[in-house]
Amino acid sequence: VEFVSVGCGSGDAHTLAVSSDAKVWSWGDGDYGKLGRGSCNSSAVPQVVEKMNGKEACNVYAGPQYSLALSKDGKVYWWGKRMVPVPDKEDHVKEPALLNTGTHKIAEISVGYNHCVLLTTEGVVLTWGSNDKG
Repeated sequence: VEFVSVGCGSGDAHTLAVSSDAKVWSWGDGDYGKLGRGSCNSSAVPQVVEKMNGKEACNVYAGPQYSLALSKDGKVYWWGKRMVPVPDKEDHVKEPALLNTGTHKIAEISVGYNHCVLLTTEGVVLTWGSNDKG
């Protein structure tokens, strides 16, 4: 497998990668479902995140307890621990889910402890996550 992009968990032991065929791979600590494979199991060996197949990933980002993937068409997929609690929802998502960015296509992502900053192709900055520090 030839990898073209990689992301390492900030402070937590998981790694993500994009292969030359645009598939997402994950390995390491699997708590909160941050490996994106439908469980909280850990893995010492890289494995494909099956639910990302066909999404044409170009980059991956590993937060402390969550993961994101950016597709070539500017869509963002996320999984793992929710940064902000949602009533009547589990505190984690074990498989990739599409992040609602409205009509915006995303060009770049930066991950923080409990938040993410997204830069759109139009130069607009979007934020997502906890707002406890302003």
